[in-house]
Amino acid sequence: MICTSIRLFLPIRLKSNYNFMILKFRPYLLILVLFLGSCVSKKNSTYLQGNYTETELNFQNQKIQKNDILDLNVSALDMSTVIGFKGDPRANTNMNVKLLEGYKVDENGNVNLPIIGNVLVENLSLEQASKKIQDLLEESIIDPIVSITIVSYKITILGEVNNPGTFSIYDSKLNIFQALGMAGDISIYGKKRKVKVLREIDGKIIKRTIDLSKSDILNSEFFYVKNNDIIYVESNLSKRSSSGYFGNLSSVTSLLSFFISIFLLTSNN
Repeated sequence: MICTSIRLFLPIRLKSNYNFMILKFRPYLLILVLFLGSCVSKKNSTYLQGNYTETELNFQNQKIQKNDILDLNVSALDMSTVIGFKGDPRANTNMNVKLLEGYKVDENGNVNLPIIGNVLVENLSLEQASKKIQDLLEESIIDPIVSITIVSYKITILGEVNNPGTFSIYDSKLNIFQALGMAGDISIYGKKRKVKVLREIDGKIIKRTIDLSKSDILNSEFFYVKNNDIIYVESNLSKRSSSGYFGNLSSVTSLLSFFISIFLLTSNN
């Protein structure tokens, strides 16, 4: 502590007064230091605060957008009739192969498929697109079955999480807590009350700040993440102070203790 070092250079009489005043006001100095040192409260570090029993989740099916890459699984009574849809067998387990072998949605919202050609799939859910393609195939194939997944589905998580980065997602029904779990959860320096989500809606970037400490998040349209979402977790006061925004916290408390000590000595004399 700075004040301890200063005490070594004080005259004997001032040393005695100094020690007396420090002992007298030590409880108050201790309270001040503890107050400045506590930066993260329980209120700011707990998820889903508040009383709730059950809620109806607001899940909206993922819509196919331009530049999405689709993986089609097509089967039929006679598999030889859908051989044009078959890709590398490794694509069943290797997502990188699926990205290369998948069908990309072009700038017009169409996907070009064997047998039936261009099909408009933009703004359709995966179920709607599967049904549409299946109906078109029925005109030339007996009992086709179509299932679709988006293999280019990804989200980016930045800021105060333990493992930031861009993550490929293969489950379109992923909520924000599961997403943060993929990033190793919010670190002790992150603000659960101020998590920003950037989302593209109708060609525009929408930014929302959500509070994960409140159970209201369960009713939010941002509870479920969407393709290409960017999630950013702000840093709290503790991180900013240690990185120099307010200066190192221990230095600040030492400096305050020094000035308080000088003030007490001056007042006493």
